Amino acid sequence: MPKLAANLTMTFAEVPFLERFAAAARAGFRGVEFLFPYDYDAAVLFNALVFGIASLAAQWLLRRPLIAANTREFHVTGSWDDPKIDRIERKPPEAASTTGTQ
Repeated sequence: MPKLAANLTMTFAEVPFLERFAAAARAGFRGVEFLFPYDYDAAVLFNALVFGIASLAAQWLLRRPLIAANTREFHVTGSWDDPKIDRIERKPPEAASTTGTQ
């Protein structure tokens, strides 16, 4: 699978330039590039990059819990005219046993 970098000069034009680092991270890019780097102070660019990395890390850490919290399962029976919809309650995952059987 190719590794692509977002060109921040050309993409995410709907947000200000310094916010494009975080936008690229949220979109799944792990690398960025941009033209005219000397238009911005190096410290400002570094802060934007750090914020983008933090955004990517938060997305990575929170992805599964947020998906699990917002996922619902239903059992649907009956006809199209009179469907019966029952919510299926999720069972908590079983804890792994610390003692092995031998």
